[in-house]
Amino acid sequence: MLGINRKADHMAVRRAIVIAGAGTIFCLPAPALAHDPGLARCLAIADRDARLSCYDAIARAEQGAAASARPAPPAATASPGMAAPAPNPRAEFGFGAAEREERRAVEQRPIDEITVRVKEAREVGAGYWQFVMDDGSIWRLAETRSSYRMPRANDDVKLVRASLGSYLLVFRNQASLRIRRID
Repeated sequence: MLGINRKADHMAVRRAIVIAGAGTIFCLPAPALAHDPGLARCLAIADRDARLSCYDAIARAEQGAAASARPAPPAATASPGMAAPAPNPRAEFGFGAAEREERRAVEQRPIDEITVRVKEAREVGAGYWQFVMDDGSIWRLAETRSSYRMPRANDDVKLVRASLGSYLLVFRNQASLRIRRID
């Protein structure tokens, strides 16, 4: 007897959920385009190609109106080491990082390493050095090593993008050191 009442209670709860869900459908606003007289005009056209052209014209007009109402994005100034944003992120959606890079123009791809000349090198702490490069960038070591010959003015060094947004300083045949950009 207890099992029958549980089953009836369960069925009553399911019915209440279905009724409540059905009621919320009627509370949702109808799409604004459903009341558009232009759509009704297109719907009345018998020729399939002409009807499609009518719908396309309405869609283009709405896209133009939406684009003019939208504020213009701020002008992005890309710094030399940064890639310009993709012109259409939707076109890249669904591709992996390697595939996205292959599809981008060469000038839009991020730079993985650069070779720069040290303009100035100075020690800023116990074993920590700061470097001003010939391109104006300022870098500081994020780690130290006791037996490391630091680059001096007019030495060429390689700066390499590493994992998790970090960078490495590669100088001559020595082990690389973590470095971070200050300015």
